[in-house]
Amino acid sequence: YVDSQTGSVILSLSKMLSDYEDVISMDITLDDIQKMIEEATIYNDWEYGMILDADGVVVAHSELSELGKNYRNESEGIGKMIADAFAKGDSNHYIVKYDGKRHLAIFADIGDGWRVAAVMEAGEVMGSLRGIFAVFIIAIIIIFSIVLGFILKLRKKQDEEIYISRQMESLANIYDFALLIDLKEDTFIQIADNSPEISMLIDTDNPKAQYNIRIIMDAITDSRYKKRMYDFINLATLEKRLEGKIVISKMFISNNNEKYGIRFTPVERDEKGRLIHVILMVENLAEE
Repeated sequence: YVDSQTGSVILSLSKMLSDYEDVISMDITLDDIQKMIEEATIYNDWEYGMILDADGVVVAHSELSELGKNYRNESEGIGKMIADAFAKGDSNHYIVKYDGKRHLAIFADIGDGWRVAAVMEAGEVMGSLRGIFAVFIIAIIIIFSIVLGFILKLRKKQDEEIYISRQMESLANIYDFALLIDLKEDTFIQIADNSPEISMLIDTDNPKAQYNIRIIMDAITDSRYKKRMYDFINLATLEKRLEGKIVISKMFISNNNEKYGIRFTPVERDEKGRLIHVILMVENLAEE
């Protein structure tokens, strides 16, 4: 209600206490909401700004003379038309014709059936919207071009990666197994898997490269060659041993008395020349 002395809109709140006899009540002035509506109307160059409750009562309005009116009960006027549009609740905007002009009212729910409305001249808004729409279309075209370029670049990169992957798989077919090793993280990716017996030795619970290589070589190497293999597969010394070389290799005898070859080759170095990735390859020379 509108306070008769101050002209402010007052909201009274009451609550029954737990003894079901006493009541606590307080009056809250909505001056701050009124001030916000006035400032928003001026700042955004609206015709009117207003807040109506669920019954159509004006809670706040950019024109003080409208406070407390029940637009739903009025017979005519732009307020009546906006309140009727509020009541429909099937859209967040309406165009109403009043006094020979078209007005755009944009609504937003703010809780408990209260709605805020910004009212503007439709002609000015539509003109601005056409300009905004043109800018929007241009922006969409630019964004589409950027995204399309990115997709094409990504597609090309994926095609190159697939091509390289197929090459690597083709080369890896001659090896019993081959691992791409990350020396920095001590992890690996299996890039050749032509020996089910060796694949079964990989410990999926422990992704460490050095640990798994040791397990594999310990299982397939004849005892006479194990010490030599342990030294060769030591990743900690690999950087120094590969310095200035494109490959290092050894031959050993397996526990099946077959001759094998094992080699490391560098794949990638960082900007300081330190080794990051290498490939480990093990080949059955008897089959060759």
